[in-house]
Amino acid sequence: MQRDLICNLYYGEKVTQADVNLQQHGDCTVIAKVVPRTFFSVPPSDDFYFESIESNDSLVLKKTQALVTKFNSRIGGSELRSEFEVILNEAELESATALANDDIVTAKIYLTNLPYFQASTNTVITVSGQQITLLPHNGEAITNIAQIPNIKCGDVNRIKELIESVCWLCSLGSGHLSSIARVEVLRSNELVYLGLHSVDTTLNKGIRLIDNRNVTDIHQFIEHSFDTYKNLSNIYLLNNLIHMGILAKHTSYIENKILLMSTFLEVLRYHYALNVGVQKGLFTESGNNFIWASGQKTGQRASFKEILEQFCVDNNISGWQDDFKDLRNQIVHTGSVSGSDKFNRYFNLHHFCDRVLLGLLKWDQSQGFYIPVNCPSVPVPNVIGVNHVRFVR
Repeated sequence: MQRDLICNLYYGEKVTQADVNLQQHGDCTVIAKVVPRTFFSVPPSDDFYFESIESNDSLVLKKTQALVTKFNSRIGGSELRSEFEVILNEAELESATALANDDIVTAKIYLTNLPYFQASTNTVITVSGQQITLLPHNGEAITNIAQIPNIKCGDVNRIKELIESVCWLCSLGSGHLSSIARVEVLRSNELVYLGLHSVDTTLNKGIRLIDNRNVTDIHQFIEHSFDTYKNLSNIYLLNNLIHMGILAKHTSYIENKILLMSTFLEVLRYHYALNVGVQKGLFTESGNNFIWASGQKTGQRASFKEILEQFCVDNNISGWQDDFKDLRNQIVHTGSVSGSDKFNRYFNLHHFCDRVLLGLLKWDQSQGFYIPVNCPSVPVPNVIGVNHVRFVR
């Protein structure tokens, strides 16, 4: 996908014009090839922006910051010429004709790394009262298009936020990092907005938590969990917890795996104590630590283990092991974990963290199934298959 633009370049206090070819590659990286109409002997500074000034195109690029990654200048002969390539975190192109919030449009949102919803039939999910149609898309990294017709232009950002949340739930389920790579908004058949996003598409080999062989599982998981996820997301920083689990599944180094999931527990400990325990009168805050505000230990510091055990009691989640505390202490204090059983210890820790997320999302209330990361295959001799078990807290 690419577009040719004429832009103003802003670097420091200087301005010049340039021809710009804006592209989103198959891996979803957004880059621009820039040919300035003024000669550059050195690349522009880090404080570098560009935006459309005139074009035959109906879309205009908003002012965008860019980072120069390649630079070439040619001196000599009859022509002085410079050109460079930049990478952008995002680029937004809007209609040159202003849109009203009440204009009726269709949003098409391109999603990466979904192993789900790949059947020939389209899938319709409903979250927060909004129907979203998921279509398979045969791209290098873009796997699906979320399509939402007949919405008001002023609702597009709300729809985008809903789909970002769907991506996070799918990321948890698949072990892949799913993201929004591109947003298209059409009024009738006219493209009136284009948003391009550089996203990480390399985390696409993770172990599944929610099986992808039956679309009913992930469909049920999204619709059942969505409102709870939205309510708890900021309380527990759920997106960060999900991301750490995905990173742990993709690194080959056991120390990194254990460190990531130990950090998961640290984030869980802190935000449970701060956002739940303090509010309930269980703890008082003391810097990064918490003091028991009630019970036999009133006035004493609540330990890492005690806070997480209290979290499990409050949420009726079983499976805590004191070895998780020992693993955390070993990796934080020494940078390594010894012993021939460290892989089993890590997988038990990761399994507990997965259960924490499923418990917070009340997956048991829907009688949902999951794949235990510490036992992903059927634990029966001479039987080959996925260990697809019902989630019980």
